[in-house]
Amino acid sequence: MTLKIKITDKNLNAARKRADKIGPNAKKIAKGGELYGMLGEQLFLDNYGGELIDCHDYDIDHPKIGRIDIKTKRCASAPQDHYSCTVAAYQVGKEDCDYYCFYRIHNNLTYGWFLGIISKKEFLKKAKFLKKGEMDGDFEVKSDCYNIKISELKEISEVLK
Repeated sequence: MTLKIKITDKNLNAARKRADKIGPNAKKIAKGGELYGMLGEQLFLDNYGGELIDCHDYDIDHPKIGRIDIKTKRCASAPQDHYSCTVAAYQVGKEDCDYYCFYRIHNNLTYGWFLGIISKKEFLKKAKFLKKGEMDGDFEVKSDCYNIKISELKEISEVLK
């Protein structure tokens, strides 16, 4: 179950400030994706708390959940349960996080969607590996990755217990 979130000026300004500071990231699949990634992190912080760590292994340290890596995609429409959430293959073996949390942000930066959360351990059991050039539904995979359907993620309330 996805949760639609209105993006406020406060969310956007905080994300923009961080994205401008780091500049373009050569490893981002989508050009200009830094702002969207920072906005996903900011939405999590503003709605669920935690401490922004922003290291290579994870983004947020949450007192009840642990180390969370936020993964964000931009989109043109509301996400569907059968859509994929992605972690790049090169990140999976390197990242020392406890959970992956997924967001989608509308191209016009007015809304975002909290898609769900899953432990890294469970993600690795359930996710499907795809090689660059393979198709995931109607989309060609841009780099080796692991994908999981939105419907397979947990709601935040399930891990905040």
